[in-house]
Amino acid sequence: MRIPFLLAASTLALATHGAITVEFVEPEKYTDVARVRVADREATLLDLGAHLLKLGKVLPANQNLTIEILDIDLAGEERLLGSGAQDVRLQRGGADFPSIRLRYTLEREGRKESREVRLADMNYQRRVQPISPLETLPHEKRMLTDWFNSLRLSVEAK
Repeated sequence: MRIPFLLAASTLALATHGAITVEFVEPEKYTDVARVRVADREATLLDLGAHLLKLGKVLPANQNLTIEILDIDLAGEERLLGSGAQDVRLQRGGADFPSIRLRYTLEREGRKESREVRLADMNYQRRVQPISPLETLPHEKRMLTDWFNSLRLSVEAK
């Protein structure tokens, strides 16, 4: 099952900006997100999709980016703390690092570039960049931001 990300629309397109489309491919099979309640899964996908759309606002008018999220493994691991308690995500900074597998297609100047990549941040708790306690999914968003910025820089260098 493929789920296109819908905020106001699945594609953000403005006259002075390129377009970005985010699609979640079979999220019910994701490594980590698939195990949580459906409402929590949807909230996670909505949060990450909105973050990617926000990043895409800087795309030049001649670029279109399609991102298919193929797998998500969130930082930490789910633990049930006692009977009747809610699940809690423990982050210890070991082998519980976040990773996201995605496929992207960047269209610019009549050319298409497609790749599949696996993003991972094994040092997610040792990074100096401060994280707001109010921020949801800070490690995953930082990882996506780093990837997006490196993609932009590599395109600008060509």
